[in-house]
Amino acid sequence: MMQKQDFKLEVIKADMNMVLDIYELVHITMKDIYKKYYSNEAVKFFLELHSKENISADILEGKVYAAVHEHDVVGTGTLDGDHIKRLFVLPQFQEQGIGTRIMDFLEAEIIKDYGAVWLDSSLPAGKFYHDRGYITKKYEEIQLENDKVLAYEIMCRNKFPIDSNEYNAPSQLVRREMELQGIDLDELRKIFPKRLYLLADSLYDTMLLKNAGTLTYHVGGEVYVMDHDHSVGFVKGEMCSPGIATQAEDLMAAGAKELIHVGFAGGYPGTHIGDDWNLGWGEKTLETSINRVIAAIISDKGAAI
Repeated sequence: MMQKQDFKLEVIKADMNMVLDIYELVHITMKDIYKKYYSNEAVKFFLELHSKENISADILEGKVYAAVHEHDVVGTGTLDGDHIKRLFVLPQFQEQGIGTRIMDFLEAEIIKDYGAVWLDSSLPAGKFYHDRGYITKKYEEIQLENDKVLAYEIMCRNKFPIDSNEYNAPSQLVRREMELQGIDLDELRKIFPKRLYLLADSLYDTMLLKNAGTLTYHVGGEVYVMDHDHSVGFVKGEMCSPGIATQAEDLMAAGAKELIHVGFAGGYPGTHIGDDWNLGWGEKTLETSINRVIAAIISDKGAAI
């Protein structure tokens, strides 16, 4: 093992020219480290799991990253949605901070789009992940040959420092907001309305007067959930472009799948909003138009917009 030192390291997306380097790195590391912790059957399982074919497939999909020092691949990690996989550093380069550098890079990429990072921890890596703030969420077992069993931890980290100068992570900002309200964002996403109407002031106020929903969440505004269908809700929509973008990011991070912005162009009577809502230039008053829009929203005809 090398003496700890500062040296230039770059984390880059792997290409097909690196397949052999990454394959050999992973297998050398597993054979050197894993044999101290696992049975021969478990080591065999890992070696087959991280085959040249599987590594090649992941590289082709743009999931694999390489830590390069002086043109040599000394470490690697793989992104798969909100999961980090196949994190390895060559034995002679360990304890140089390379694993930390790779993790910092991969986590920063994930939390641009997700509120948490997940991974499956091997025995030798468990302490490293715990020290980074990962929490064990579940234990799993895989039955191997010769009646051997491979046990591993499924771990998650959902608290990260946010540097807005480096990346925008609305999901993390929403997570912080939810934590202050005592709400688990992962659980919230399961029950948050999937379709939300972002309403102009007059429409929003009328919906409140009609008691069309129940105030349930405070994210991206005050979110009301329809009493008759909890998968549908409404919120007062932002009217300016920056506000609309920020509000949409927050609502999508909370779990919304479809956002429908509803307003009156120009704000005058007779505005045409949508043929499918049977609203047209023939309406005599803004109030009549508002009432017809409200009726359509309550009956959830918004998919026709």
